[in-house]
Amino acid sequence: MATPLRGELAVLIYLGWYDGPVEGVLRGGGEPSCWYFKLFAERWETNLPDDRLFALRRLSDADSLILGTEFGFGDMQNWIEIEAQATPDARRIIDNLGFAPRAHPDLILRTSDFVTASDVWSVTPADRYGAGGLQAKQQRRSALDGAE
Repeated sequence: MATPLRGELAVLIYLGWYDGPVEGVLRGGGEPSCWYFKLFAERWETNLPDDRLFALRRLSDADSLILGTEFGFGDMQNWIEIEAQATPDARRIIDNLGFAPRAHPDLILRTSDFVTASDVWSVTPADRYGAGGLQAKQQRRSALDGAE
């Protein structure tokens, strides 16, 4: 799978801001999919923009279509008053954004200016390289130890 979000980024919705966006919805790389993003690490710079890492979760095609249609697939960027501006469908999507406890993001994005993606990493699922198998083996061993 090709890594998405190469090139220019467009923030459709800002949900948080501190010296730049810290949470919201974006799209990038010319694709129609929307991504929820949230800042999770930063390195402060004295004379340059801060270097920031964001966790991203891809929204469903249906949710992307609703948010993209409502808030613009172009260069529009919105600091939204959820109650005043969002339709009920968009408000439902926005209210359910975020990461479930212990959930992994889909991507890690590095950017300092939130105009371009400096680096993008795919997040490896916890069981991709056998962690699930190791956990099952440990559970069997614990069960056997308890049976003795």
